[in-house]
Amino acid sequence: KRKEKEQQERLKLQEEARIQEELAEKQRLKEMEEIRLQKEQEEKQKLLEEARIQEALAEKQKLEEMEEKRKEKEQQERLKLQEEARIQEELAEKQRLKEMEEIRLQKEQEEKQKLLEEARIQEALAEKQKLEEMEEKRKEKEQ
Repeated sequence: KRKEKEQQERLKLQEEARIQEELAEKQRLKEMEEIRLQKEQEEKQKLLEEARIQEALAEKQKLEEMEEKRKEKEQQERLKLQEEARIQEELAEKQRLKEMEEIRLQKEQEEKQKLLEEARIQEALAEKQKLEEMEEKRKEKEQ
């Protein structure tokens, strides 16, 4: 009976040891799973953070490009306005020169008219004087 009892005791201890081992194994597996899940979570966080950084960089670049295009457009507009102003100035200068030329030509024309008029008057006076002289000679002849 004692041997049987010892046998029972040994079996009981072996069973308890096996159960403890199983529990320890389950605990170890659970901890490993938790570590794996934690690493997986950390990896996801890291990837999300990288994605956010990439998105932010892309947004920043997009904004910089838009700013660059805006500045370029402003520059083009400035150049266009400068060119238009230069053309307007040139046209105004041409107009001014044309008007000055017209005034000069008009004065020249008036001067010619005046000279022609004076020449006609001189011619008429000379003609009159000639006629008067002829008249006088005729009267002298008659006497």
